[in-house]
Amino acid sequence: MLQNLNIPQMLTINEAAQITGLAKYHIRQLALNNKIKSVRAGKKILINLAKLIDYLNGDTNKNDIQNKE
Repeated sequence: MLQNLNIPQMLTINEAAQITGLAKYHIRQLALNNKIKSVRAGKKILINLAKLIDYLNGDTNKNDIQNKE
């Protein structure tokens, strides 16, 4: 049962900024405006790395949380 879990890699805004080379402010704004998937863990915002990469590659329809559901 646990073998079928697909756990996404979640990064802090600082980690995502280091990996992508984008400004921390820009990544934070993408998360707050629901352009990329993110969750709050206390005061931190955790970014789904795969969805961030999809967004950067131009796949905005798939990641737009407002269009989903």
